[in-house]
Amino acid sequence: MSGKLDYLNFLVERQCVELSYQPVVFATSAQIIGWEVFLINPYETGYIDLKLLFDIMKENNLIVKIDKAVLKRVLDVLNEKKDIFENKKFFVNISPISLMSDDFITFVTGILSTNPMITKNIVFEISLRSCENLFIDDLHYTIRTLKKQGFAFSVENIGSLGFSLDFISISKPAYVKLGREVYRDIAVDSIKSKYLHSFLEFCDDSRIKVIATMIEKMEELLSLLEIGIEYLQGYFIMPPSMELKTSVSNDIKELLVETIENQRKHYFLSTSNIQIGTLCVKVPSVEPNISCEKALEILEQNPKLHGLVVTKDSKVEGLIKREKFLLNLSTMYGFAVYSKRPVALLMDANPIVVEYSTSLHDVVKELSAREDEDIHDYIIITKDGIYEGVVTIKDLLRKSTQLEISFAKHLNPLTNLPGNLLIEKEINSALEKERDFYIFYIDIDNFKPFNDYYGFEKDDKVILHLASILKEIRMDWQEKVFVGHIGGDDFIVIVYDKAEVEKIAKKIVEEFDSSILYFYDHCDLARGYIEAKNRKGEVEKFGLMSLSVAVMKVVPGKFSNVEEISNRLSEVKKLCKQKMPAAI
Repeated sequence: MSGKLDYLNFLVERQCVELSYQPVVFATSAQIIGWEVFLINPYETGYIDLKLLFDIMKENNLIVKIDKAVLKRVLDVLNEKKDIFENKKFFVNISPISLMSDDFITFVTGILSTNPMITKNIVFEISLRSCENLFIDDLHYTIRTLKKQGFAFSVENIGSLGFSLDFISISKPAYVKLGREVYRDIAVDSIKSKYLHSFLEFCDDSRIKVIATMIEKMEELLSLLEIGIEYLQGYFIMPPSMELKTSVSNDIKELLVETIENQRKHYFLSTSNIQIGTLCVKVPSVEPNISCEKALEILEQNPKLHGLVVTKDSKVEGLIKREKFLLNLSTMYGFAVYSKRPVALLMDANPIVVEYSTSLHDVVKELSAREDEDIHDYIIITKDGIYEGVVTIKDLLRKSTQLEISFAKHLNPLTNLPGNLLIEKEINSALEKERDFYIFYIDIDNFKPFNDYYGFEKDDKVILHLASILKEIRMDWQEKVFVGHIGGDDFIVIVYDKAEVEKIAKKIVEEFDSSILYFYDHCDLARGYIEAKNRKGEVEKFGLMSLSVAVMKVVPGKFSNVEEISNRLSEVKKLCKQKMPAAI
């Protein structure tokens, strides 16, 4: 302990901390979005987190001093390579004691006065284990103060469910980190799986990104991807290193890309593209002249069967439904009357029979017209009229629900409009059907200065406002229009009716222009501009927000894939932007 104390005192006196960095990876793109920062302890092997030395630092009043030294070192790294780290995050572990310290807050305020853009890169990370015995109200007040200044927060060590949800609900962090104790064995532990899914839904609703940490095995990684966690960290992906590595290994990249692609193929197809036959399983079939007594023996030997398919020459004649069949035999004279007679007398001669290639969508439609079906009843699958297998109605509905959830996962979390994958699917579908269509690429001019000037909460309201305008367009034109949200202030509108293109574009612009004034303060509105820093850091005058709408026609044969369309659309967007002055 004395060696550690000597080392900590040395760090404080010399301000010369050495750090290591462990990447946080966005699974969908296999790209590093940031790094968690660790303090290196030269007296022991490996890397340590500051919380491991919490007690000794607290006893010797070193917590705030160490946190300041670590943050200062991160700032030095950022300033050395601004271009490389422009859009990257550094997750810096900060003790709640420091966050509630006037000394630390003064230190952070001093940093902001000379480098206000640093808030884009720094994420203050808090361990919930170190918060439970503190004055939480004071901590929440500090968090709110720093968030108003532009900083983001992350919380880790999710433990007590009640405390964790309460803390997260109030502090509203940008990120939550889950350790192995939370997700271990989710594939076999149904209670833990339900808890985790509920927690993920809570985070989705709260627009909180979830990062799974401590990933050490491929099985863990695959399980996490399966339940929809997109942000990953752990030794399996990349161990901590003193070198700031900006990309993952090719092996990890290929694994992520392949897994995500397989998930898209398996889940992301709509119900209209999935064949019912892919869900079917084989159950015993019987001839129509078999005795009811023999059929009863088969059912008793196979208690999990919900029925028996009745076939003749491999073609479907009917279905023995277990519950109804047993009910008929259990009556006072039922067994005596039917036991020796053929099952054809008690079979359903009009079961649901569909071809293997029938889509889930069409089967669900047929079910909606038949109100007397039980969820355990079989849908019989045939191939070219020959019996192939069965699917229970329950399994069909479960699969349909999975697809709906999968679709919802690919909606933009802020606007609930289709995101990039759904946009790509819509365009691919139009190309395959060789349909003429028009693409609008819409973004907001002078949006970034507005964001810098008024803050992220108000810029979210602007994005939501534009999304509401586009949703109204979709409602008014129905199947003639598709609306998607690429991200930020970038939106896509696809129009399938040439006669409506100009009318739709005009309405979008007019609706936005007539309503955007309400988002400005009266003084800024009166003078017609705001003052904000440009990309060079210079203060400049920027006019009120307006829309750029780049329109491109797509005809069959001109483009072969989404990438070609995207590249051409980018060119059109640049031409559109060149005609719109960014500042005045």
